[in-house]
Amino acid sequence: MGDVEVVIRVKVPEEVGKYLDGRLMEDIKLGILREYQERAEKARRLLKIFEKSQLTEEDAKKLEEELKTALAKRHGVL
Repeated sequence: MGDVEVVIRVKVPEEVGKYLDGRLMEDIKLGILREYQERAEKARRLLKIFEKSQLTEEDAKKLEEELKTALAKRHGVL
C-alpha cells in the first residue's frame, strides 16, 4: 500500500503574516508536519489493531460512546 500526499494550506491574517519571516515560517511548517506525521502513525497503528479486533458491533458502539465522552471532557465540552 502506497502513501497518499495531503496538501494543507494555512491562511493567517495579514497583520500576523507580516511578522512571520522565512526562518519562523520554516519552523512552523516543520512543527505542523511533525505533528501530522505523528498523528498519521498513531492512526495507522490503531487501524492495524482494529483489523485484528474481535469486538462485536455492540462492544464497538459502547467503546465509541466512551471515546466521544472522554474527548468531549478533554476539550472542555462536558
